[in-house]
Amino acid sequence: GDDVIGALGTASGIDRVNGGDGYDIWAGDYSAELMALRVNVLGNGTATISNGTSVRNIESFEVSLGGGNDKVFTSGGFLNIYDSSLTDYDTTTVDYSASSNNVFGRFEGSSTVALSGIVFGDYPTESINFSGMEKVSVSTGMGDDDLIVMGDRSYLQNLTINAGIGSDILNAYFDNAVDDCQFSVVGNSTQNNFGIYKNF
Repeated sequence: GDDVIGALGTASGIDRVNGGDGYDIWAGDYSAELMALRVNVLGNGTATISNGTSVRNIESFEVSLGGGNDKVFTSGGFLNIYDSSLTDYDTTTVDYSASSNNVFGRFEGSSTVALSGIVFGDYPTESINFSGMEKVSVSTGMGDDDLIVMGDRSYLQNLTINAGIGSDILNAYFDNAVDDCQFSVVGNSTQNNFGIYKNF
């Protein structure tokens, strides 16, 4: 069936989840956890968490992080990742480097939600949606990507995008930023105080 499965509380519990057939959603709420977690979500419906939890045969993942310096890695699928705490240092890595799909995405830096954004690795069949991250790295592959970057320097300076091979477009909107923007363009790469952007 189409199941909704949840984990609530701290990361002290170790779960083994198999969604089976159907369209299944797994939601892990670790917002009360102070220990740093490492979350790996792969594009084949599987996920692992550093506390020993493993999940498979799941079509959509939702994870709420807590007060630790958490690290998230994903290579595809449907993933919503949130962290409401701005006192920690959370990192998200999105790796589409092996993909030939066109990637579309939007990234924003804000003093209220840190780094947030959404990445479509194979529109509309999969998406990565994140909020409350302090550092984000995105690698795309051989497709013709179209990405938007906007917001404040305070968090965008911790954003790195490598567009890989293809005819890629970077749309940068810093018109509402209060900080001066300093660009350094070398070949098809740009490094500035609003992030690092390669292979565009």
